[in-house]
Amino acid sequence: MVNPATLAFAGESAKSWEKTYSAWCSDDFKYYWKRLPLSFYPTMAELEHLAKTADSPRIRARYVRILSQLEEFAECASK
Repeated sequence: MVNPATLAFAGESAKSWEKTYSAWCSDDFKYYWKRLPLSFYPTMAELEHLAKTADSPRIRARYVRILSQLEEFAECASK
């Protein structure tokens, strides 16, 4: 099991996987983890719930950022 937060960049920085990989000379190992059979915990549904119900606005915002980055990740993976 993988915590989805480990695939998302913390904070409100402009970091992204595309920027991280932009200077790589080869595409061979970019996004290698997308090809792995990963199970996420918490699940996307649980993250959506936490984004609405977490105790503090700061924590809710963190879950929203994680969801946003994971949705971008899913869009890139489908291309």
